[in-house]
Amino acid sequence: MQETGKSLGLKGHVKNSLDGTVEIICESETEKAYRDFMRKIENKKSESPGLYTGIDVEKIEVLEFEKRPDFSFDYFNIIY
Repeated sequence: MQETGKSLGLKGHVKNSLDGTVEIICESETEKAYRDFMRKIENKKSESPGLYTGIDVEKIEVLEFEKRPDFSFDYFNIIY
């Protein structure tokens, strides 16, 4: 998932929770990058070889979507 986010130019993080859920906080210069990222997660596929696709998606819940001119993150990474 980290490589998929990076390949789309997203910045932010992915955090695996103890209950098995995954929290994703990300930023991008374009709304298209968000949509592409969510599509890749929903489809559990990758258009590029070598990107992580071994995920099992039950549901995706977008808690907040906000357009902002400033960025909080410098890169996209995994928080352990």
